[in-house]
Amino acid sequence: MLVGTILAVVQPCHGAKVRDEDVRAAIAALSHSIVKGQNGDGSWEYPGYPVGATALMVLALRQSGMAIQDDPLLAGVEYLLDSKPQTTYGEGLVLCALEPWGGKAKVRPRLQRALDFLCAIQGNHGGWSYKARSRGYDFSNTQFAILGLGAAQRLGMDVPEKVRSKALDLWLDSQNADGGWGYTARSASRLSMSCAGVASLNLLGVELERPGRTCGKYEYNRGLQNGLKYIGKQLGQEGLR
Repeated sequence: MLVGTILAVVQPCHGAKVRDEDVRAAIAALSHSIVKGQNGDGSWEYPGYPVGATALMVLALRQSGMAIQDDPLLAGVEYLLDSKPQTTYGEGLVLCALEPWGGKAKVRPRLQRALDFLCAIQGNHGGWSYKARSRGYDFSNTQFAILGLGAAQRLGMDVPEKVRSKALDLWLDSQNADGGWGYTARSASRLSMSCAGVASLNLLGVELERPGRTCGKYEYNRGLQNGLKYIGKQLGQEGLR
């Protein structure tokens, strides 16, 4: 989100060389705007998704370079610690946002609740919907669940193998012939969902390359390779608009 907003801010520089100081200035301005929009209870508001929005703002401020002991971040973290799991988006982001504080005893129970929630609401198809186990799913919700699982794994938490394997099977089985992914299986490929597909495969342990049988030779994962080719083709056609 922060990167996308920065691109919008520096849009007037399109066609000219964007300097490092331009990017730093844009980040500083956006960070100031984010802090200014924080509520008194440490949250940021977005209709229906206060937990997810707050986690996303915490992530953005951390990526901007704000120190983890600064008041806006600590207030956001306290809000997240007191929140209850409600949505896939929210809990996936909670795991990502709280990762820098994951070693603290007071944070660990909230991380575990987020992980337990995501594991409990995964559908039999391997995907996630908005709030509860459902016959349906979409790859927008599913990618946020995978982002959360990835954070949990980096923190050394126990991510059930059956959860990972079902999600991996869904992504692999739903890749379109053009290499991309749609919002759901068999729907038309989209650039956004294809980026999510490539990232999710990687977070679920799929590697693009591995050593082959001959020294100096590598074997490439066809699913990731085709996904990257689709993304490259779309960026070449659409550019950064």
